[in-house]
Amino acid sequence: MRFYSDVCHKLFESQEELEKAEKALVQKNDEEAKKKAERKADADKVQKAYDEVFKKYDEYCKLVDEFVKKYGSYHTTIDKPIHLNDVLRSFADVFWF
Repeated sequence: MRFYSDVCHKLFESQEELEKAEKALVQKNDEEAKKKAERKADADKVQKAYDEVFKKYDEYCKLVDEFVKKYGSYHTTIDKPIHLNDVLRSFADVFWF
């Protein structure tokens, strides 16, 4: 006698094979769901950090604008070498939102 699994959508020769296959599939689905939830949690952390950075950047821009209105100009001194990767990343951040 053959057994059909509604979970696996396959035919099996014995009840034991069917139960083993269903158990394996359920375990695999649980692991995938766990990985998906972990990935979502990590993505939420990244998004939160991203939002905080731009919130602080907006605050920085407002403070610079106030300083410029009050004193006429503002400049910063760069005390470390600038790498091409940093320049490209800044360019990409500005123009590819």
